[in-house]
Amino acid sequence: MPFKRDNYPFAFQFISSDLGSVENLKQNRMKKLTWLIILVLIHCTSISKAQRNSIYPIPSYNILVEGTAVFQENTNMNTAPMAKRNIQVKVTHKSQFDSATCSITVYLYSLDLQNHLGPFTLYSGQTLVQEIDDNPWGVYVETECIFEVSVWIDE
Repeated sequence: MPFKRDNYPFAFQFISSDLGSVENLKQNRMKKLTWLIILVLIHCTSISKAQRNSIYPIPSYNILVEGTAVFQENTNMNTAPMAKRNIQVKVTHKSQFDSATCSITVYLYSLDLQNHLGPFTLYSGQTLVQEIDDNPWGVYVETECIFEVSVWIDE
């Protein structure tokens, strides 16, 4: 009796399923490798963003900002509660682009995240003066140009 596939259907079924499982293993490995590469790329870009998003204390003066920066009050200070006070953000254009088209966006927030003010758009030479309460506050700035930023609080 000649060797025919029809005579041994179960044997060929196992052989073909084994070949299919080897192919599936290869495909699964490729999928896992692809996801691993994607995760590594995401991690690397998040590290580079974290390095660009620096945190500076308030007060800070003449800080060069390209991209984003965060300014925060020191929460370890044991001071008595104060009345209303003013936070000031002064910006000066420092990049090669036309200063008339460059702006910086400023957001103010309490560190307990209960209060948010902004966005405020500032141009070179402008100073934002905003009344705030006695909670510790932070300032988030973002720009596509290079600005020199100073942040302080008048008490």
